[in-house]
Amino acid sequence: MRGIRIIFSCACDMPYTSVLFVAGLDDLNKRRDLLSHNFFKSILLSISCLHSLLPPPRDPELTTVSP
Repeated sequence: MRGIRIIFSCACDMPYTSVLFVAGLDDLNKRRDLLSHNFFKSILLSISCLHSLLPPPRDPELTTVSP
């Protein structure tokens, strides 16, 4: 927020959501969620160095509820 106010001098008296709109940014919570989501999706790729640390996939028949 401080950096945005330095870059956009017109944002000094604006509320947080308005400043984000002017800067063309999402709020911090949304950016963190997106980064976390992308990180965990990348681990699922076999080329990831962390992929080998994942447990083997579960058998779908054991995890589905039968009627």
